[in-house]
Amino acid sequence: MSSHSLLETQKLEVFINNKTVCKGLDIKINYGERWGIIGVNGIGKTTLLHTLAGLREPKDGNIFLQNENLAHIPRRKIAKTIGVLFQNDTQAFPGTVLETALIGRHPFLRSWQWETREDIKLAQQALELVDLNSMDSRMINTLSGGENRRLSLATLITQGPLLYLLDEPTNHLDMHHQINILDMLVKQTNVKKQSTIMILHDVNLAQRFCDHVMLLFGDGEILTGPTKEVLTTDSLSRLFNHPTIKIDSPNGPVFLPA
Repeated sequence: MSSHSLLETQKLEVFINNKTVCKGLDIKINYGERWGIIGVNGIGKTTLLHTLAGLREPKDGNIFLQNENLAHIPRRKIAKTIGVLFQNDTQAFPGTVLETALIGRHPFLRSWQWETREDIKLAQQALELVDLNSMDSRMINTLSGGENRRLSLATLITQGPLLYLLDEPTNHLDMHHQINILDMLVKQTNVKKQSTIMILHDVNLAQRFCDHVMLLFGDGEILTGPTKEVLTTDSLSRLFNHPTIKIDSPNGPVFLPA
């Protein structure tokens, strides 16, 4: 086990509904890295992400968070280190945008403790990062799908985890906010040495914003490694069962269906 890794799996096997998502998976997520998970619909991307978060047990193998077996870590301690963005946003309680963002501080509060001025400041800074700072007093039931998605991200930023596990973070976002959000995540990982594992359907966003990727082929087969090595026309053509071509651009290669 690496003393420098934030998250590490050893011989991980994930199984759901008579389907093997991964088998014998050994990966090391180091501080400051950004990983993308890519695969066709229903291949098990969300199941893998939830397993890495400790929300479901693997069939076999182990997951280590900062060299400690994830299965033995209390949930509150995990919540101080891992932040999860789910595929569908559902806010359990009515409230304002600021109040909702402050939920991210709950793992750090004692029972019946109110948020401090510093907590409020962190939430306000997070809302500014996702371009919602002018809406802090809005009720969340008045938000659009894209605004609600950015609020969920702001809640995670307020939480301040070392590891972000994001299920389709660009879901419901227009092109402008897709790029802004992913640019922001790059800066977060670079400055604060936080790491990100995110499920993406857009291969070109993964190519641009992830330094490592995991390709889920099915039947437990996963190809992992640096983005430039793993994302090729051959691997993507096999992944999606469709011919793929590569076009060079100023921001790197762009992959398109042939």
